[in-house]
Formats: sequence, C-alpha cells, structure tokens
Amino acid sequence: MKRQRSVWFASVLTIILIIVLVFIIYVYLQVRPDLKRLAGETYDTVFMSMYPIDNYYEEDYKTYRGMTTVKCEYEIPNTKMMQLYMRQINNSSNAVTTIYLGVDPQKTNNADIAQMIQENPTIMYEIVLFHPQIQYWTSMNETECGKVIDKYQKFYESVYTLPNARVYFFGNEEWLVCNPANYEAENLTNISVSLRLMCVSDYKHKYLLQPEKVQDCMDDMRQLISTYRDEPIVYADGSGYDIVFLGDSIFGNYTDSMSIPGVVNGLTNANTYNCSIGGQCATTVWGRFLSANVVADALITGDLSALPKEHHIYEDCYNFVNRDGNRKVMFIINLGLNDYFEGCALCGDDEKSFEGAMRSIIQKIREAYPDAEIVICTPNFTIQCDYGRQIMGENGGVLKDYADIINKVAEEMDIDVIDNYNELPISEENWNELLSDGCHFNEEGRFLFGSKIAQKIQ
Repeated sequence: MKRQRSVWFASVLTIILIIVLVFIIYVYLQVRPDLKRLAGETYDTVFMSMYPIDNYYEEDYKTYRGMTTVKCEYEIPNTKMMQLYMRQINNSSNAVTTIYLGVDPQKTNNADIAQMIQENPTIMYEIVLFHPQIQYWTSMNETECGKVIDKYQKFYESVYTLPNARVYFFGNEEWLVCNPANYEAENLTNISVSLRLMCVSDYKHKYLLQPEKVQDCMDDMRQLISTYRDEPIVYADGSGYDIVFLGDSIFGNYTDSMSIPGVVNGLTNANTYNCSIGGQCATTVWGRFLSANVVADALITGDLSALPKEHHIYEDCYNFVNRDGNRKVMFIINLGLNDYFEGCALCGDDEKSFEGAMRSIIQKIREAYPDAEIVICTPNFTIQCDYGRQIMGENGGVLKDYADIINKVAEEMDIDVIDNYNELPISEENWNELLSDGCHFNEEGRFLFGSKIAQKIQ
C-alpha cells in the first residue's frame, strides 16, 4: 500500500515538474527575442509593458521624439520579470536615457518598482498606467472596482516622490475609454490612438499625474465608471445608416476613431463618410474653389471632378456615391465659422449669402434624397476675432449672427439642429477644456460633439 502511494506521489510530482518545465520553456521562448535585442542592439530608450502595446511603433519614437527605441513584445506579467528585463538593459553597453513602462497596478509589487527606479537615477521612467475600455470597469461590482482604483492610487503614491519617475493617467478620459472604436480589443488601443497617446503623454504634460490632482483624477474615474454602470447613455443601433458629414475643418481635420465621424461610428456602428475639408464655407466666395454647395453637387450627381483627389474628401465622397443604396441616409452639416471669418453676407436669397447658401444645400439634398434625415449644426464658440465679436465684413455680423441664421433656417425648413454655439459649455474662461487652439475641438470636445450627433439616430 505504501509502495502504491509512493508510486502515485512520484507520478504526480513528475507530472507537475513536466508542467512547470513546459511553462518555463514557453516563457523563455516568449522572452528570449526581447532579451536578445536588449543585449545586442544599440538604443537609448526601451518600452516594456504589462498590457498589450502591439500598436505602438518604434519608428514613431524616432520620428516624433528622436529616440532609438526597443519595444519589448512580451507582455510582462509581474514585477520580477520587469526586473529581469532591467538587468539585461543595465548589462548592455547602451547609455539608456528613458524607459517607458506600461504598468497595470494590479500586477505590481510597488516596493520593487520603486527600488528599480531608485537604482537607476540617470534613467527617466515614463510610466503609462493601464487604460482599458469602460466595459472592463463596469463589469466589476462597485466594491471590486473601488479596490482596483485604490491600487492605482497606491502605486502612484509609491513612486511620485522619485525625481526620475513620471506617471501618466488616461483612465478617467471619457473620449478615450468610452469610444469602442478606439480599441481593437478590450485593452488594446488602435494604431492612431496609440500614436496619439505616445505624443500627448509628454506634450505640455496634460495627462501627467500631479500630487495635488491625483485624488480628483481618481474621483473622476470613479464617477465616470459609476455613470456608465448605473445611468449609461444608450445609443441606438446605427448599423443600417450611412451618415455623411458635410462641413469644414471641425469635421475634416481628423479622420480616425478620435474624429467626430469616428466617434459616431464607434458609438452607433453607423457607416460614416467624412465629406468635409478645412476652410470650407457654405457661401460661394470668390477665390475659394470648394464651397459646401460644390461638395453637395458632387454627392448628388456623382461627378467628383471638382474635388481634390489627394484629400480624404474625394475618397469618402466616392465611397458614398458608390455605396449600397439600401440603407438609411443622414446628413450632418456643420458650417459657419469660415463664413464668419470671411465676412460673408448674412442674408440673401442666393449662394452668395450664408442664409441663401444654407437653404440651397438643404434643398438640393432634400430633392436628391427625399427620405434622408438632415441635421444642421451652429458654428461653435471661438476665441478668434475677439471671441467672435468682431464684424468681419460689410454685410456680415458677429459669430452669433451666423449661429442665429442656422437656427432660423432649421426652424423654417423643419430641420433638426445641434446648437453648439449656445448649448456647449464653452466660454472665454474655460475654452481650453474643449478646444485645442481656441477654434477646433480637442479630443474631449470631439467626443462630446460626436455623442450629440449619435443621439440623433433613432
């Protein structure tokens, strides 16, 4: 009997040892390419992470930061493995100046991380905390979620006094974590978002955690999660919609998931066509070859010869003209800022006035697409031209006058309207919360505007 037990015990132990050995070999094969690069290549920067960073590219660090970077492919599971990587870096002949760390506070031993940073005082550690989609957080109950957020705060408190450590936090940014189109998986940002996060983490240190703000950031995160868990905005399924965005740089300057059309696509699954271009007026202005009426004509007739082929407007207009026609159509029209800047005439019956041009665009769309839904948007607040108070042309007005024209046309032609000028919380005192340059929306502003459009889908 004892012999049988011994044999059984030896068999189980052998199996366990085989499993452990297989696991060690598996991990080694995963880690080996990184360690080989760290030992043999020339670099001044390393990016290693506890969450996926597949869509960050080494050449971007060279282009935008002037850094020669090794990006480690293995998703580091714990602090001990991170220390192994650090030893390999220190054993190389490279004068490393920067380590980018993707840190998941649920996987760290804070004391070990702090010690690693302290032992390498000539290296700046740029730490980007884990920032998964909002669903990651709302799937937890309130107690569990609170414990995880506490770990974020405790991690920060363990390193923030170190002079060679900076911690960046995106977890409370609604524009990022609440737009599904920003992610390829629950915890993997897409290529354009990854590039944006890499660029903005250092830029003006907007997302740099500061001791006096860390509690507010964590509280904002708790509030955001609570809102999306308990009182989420339910967007209608827009998968049966083709939505055309006709306008100026407010729509046209961005083409990825962080653009206004990209936000609408992410929130509703609608097909979106960004048929907008910077500098566009509704009014037909001498010297400007591309008014909104020209673009509307191209969309209606299918003749795209007036559009610049090198600009995304051509491709998006082409895709709309050649789409499957058995879907609902919606036009979102955002014009007026450039009409104001150009001092275009406010009132009149033809396309040489702002009012006449807007009526013309709407009438053309209605005739060509009688079942289409149309939403027109007022121009947004700007700090330019004395906060929109300067009159720019003999027959023009202040910016508010152009917004009033939009509201007037919407009412008279029975068109739905989004009144950005009067209803968005932008003022002389707080404009930089939603605007990047005093005119164009930043990520927060584009998400807010896009969410307003998404709510128009029924």
